Amino acid sequence: MSKSTRGPIASPSGFTLVELMMAMAISLLAMLAIVAAYLGQNRSFVTQQHVVDAQQTARAAMFMLTDDIRMAGSNGGNLSAGRLPFTQAQANNFTFQWQLPGQAVPQRVTYAFCNPNGGANDSLCRTIADNNGNIINTETIASNIEALEFFYTTGQGSVPSTVTPTDSNQVTAVQVSLLARAAGSDPNFHDANTYTPASGSANWSGNWPAGIANPPNDNFHRRLVIENVVCRNLVN
Repeated sequence: MSKSTRGPIASPSGFTLVELMMAMAISLLAMLAIVAAYLGQNRSFVTQQHVVDAQQTARAAMFMLTDDIRMAGSNGGNLSAGRLPFTQAQANNFTFQWQLPGQAVPQRVTYAFCNPNGGANDSLCRTIADNNGNIINTETIASNIEALEFFYTTGQGSVPSTVTPTDSNQVTAVQVSLLARAAGSDPNFHDANTYTPASGSANWSGNWPAGIANPPNDNFHRRLVIENVVCRNLVN
């Protein structure tokens, strides 16, 4: 009788069900980690965009505004009577005169809140007029400006700083407080900051926007910029 000889039975190739489930679980965890990292980076990017938006708005508006204030009353020593560096000085708007090189007569420059698109005042505008008040040009300097205050330093003895100087010609310096807001809201941010201008008035001397608390307690990024500007050209 012949004896049959058989070799060892080979193991089936491939992965077991347990191994497949473990591999799928590890892959799922890796994918979740990648998605979480992406969402975190995206939130950070969006937040930074809103912060940069508010910062650029505030800085650009402040740069132009303060540069013009320094030029107020240019050629002041040669201006005739009545041509004063500041013709109107109020908490949320002011008008001054200058006569720049090449100009035959002085011009009036006014900074104030405006609403170029209708609705609430949310922009800073500059209006240039001739010496008779006829408007030459009006331009929007910056949008999404939520609050604005001018705090004046005068030479009136016992009232060195005020938002309502009795004699605008006595103004020697201006502290400009400007609050810019990002154009869009950030759902991952809550603004609980209180914004106080140079005067220390919580309602910005009556110029805080209606319908918004201070602190705002909303989802908009804001930037407050305060700068003191000394007038270079004064009428003696």
